[in-house]
Amino acid sequence: MDIFILKALVDELRQHLGGAVVSQVFQLSPDDLLLRLWRHQDRRLLLSTQAAEPRLHLTTARFRNPPHLPRFAAFLRAHLTQVRLCDITVQPYERVVSLWWQRPGESVPALCLLHTLQGQQANIMLLDTHGVILDALKHIPAERPARRPVLPGQPYQPLPLPPQRFLVPDLPLDALQQLQAQGLFDATHLQRLVVGLAPVCAMELVHRSQGNPQVCWELLQGLRQQYEQGTLTLSLCTTRAGARHLSALPLTHCAETITAVPSAQDAVAAL
Repeated sequence: MDIFILKALVDELRQHLGGAVVSQVFQLSPDDLLLRLWRHQDRRLLLSTQAAEPRLHLTTARFRNPPHLPRFAAFLRAHLTQVRLCDITVQPYERVVSLWWQRPGESVPALCLLHTLQGQQANIMLLDTHGVILDALKHIPAERPARRPVLPGQPYQPLPLPPQRFLVPDLPLDALQQLQAQGLFDATHLQRLVVGLAPVCAMELVHRSQGNPQVCWELLQGLRQQYEQGTLTLSLCTTRAGARHLSALPLTHCAETITAVPSAQDAVAAL
């Protein structure tokens, strides 16, 4: 799930779930949580930290509960049951989503359920108002190499931006021009350069730009404008081999059929 799909999805979820109250919390596996929410009807929000495909979306699927209530699910039940969801936000141009919770009788959010969707480092944490971790789905000890610690009582530490990588708003044109000068203006190196790009989106950018860094940069700025205005539209693209991809850019380089999707949530759930 790249930064553009996630932003479109969060924009929709904010409309669907704002004001919803938690009725139940389930931990379906070591990687997956399900929040049952009530706002005029029963809603099921799936939060997954599977390294290959972390995701966040509403679902109507039924799941089998584990025989024993896992630690983190029990903790969330104690802290979130009958608590109201007051906002959902995404860290700009990152794959980090915050669900903000307001206790009955209180006027400001008291808790934040942080869902990081960053591959091998994907996790779900409950934070207090000071950004201190109350508990997490996956505990990461401080001595583990090349991983940030994630432990109760410790302050949440965002992942640092890797060297020589850029968020979309900070991407300079000359970084793309350097790739071209080095003979590295391809989808693989573009994805390494820009944080949060999906491989198929990087391929489409290279395809449309036809080797011109200026065109590629302008395409990204167009996506940036839609991102910030909340006007991203997604397309479901199906290749001749039957593979399906969701993308903020219609995938003209590989798709046999391209269908605009009215709902990011429905498209993500279907995939």
